[in-house]
Amino acid sequence: MIDIKELRIGSVVYINNIDGVFIINSIEKNSSFTGGYVCIMQFGEKSSPNNLSPIPLTKELLLKCGFSELDDVYENDNIEVTNIDGKFRLTYNVYEYIIAEKPIEYLHQIQNLFLDLTDRVLDVKL
Repeated sequence: MIDIKELRIGSVVYINNIDGVFIINSIEKNSSFTGGYVCIMQFGEKSSPNNLSPIPLTKELLLKCGFSELDDVYENDNIEVTNIDGKFRLTYNVYEYIIAEKPIEYLHQIQNLFLDLTDRVLDVKL
């Protein structure tokens, strides 16, 4: 389950009990779905946010999202993701000053933070 407040158009997620990854195309209020919302995917699949699962962040996934790697530090447009003991932490740097820092676990979280901090959509190539 993913909290509806964490989802956006373009979020990449799993739908429980369905193989593959899905990209959210729209989010609409709909009382016939659990939680009162429905997420409509890029090919028309529909799911309640309660039936969605986040995609765990991995080193390989960061590289597929355009991050470059140097000694367990991944960088893309002033955003650094460090991997310490298997846990990822995002920092946003401006002129060598850390402006924001947050632990992250899932792909949709880094998508949201990347957009918020850079005003650009993270290019996810799966």
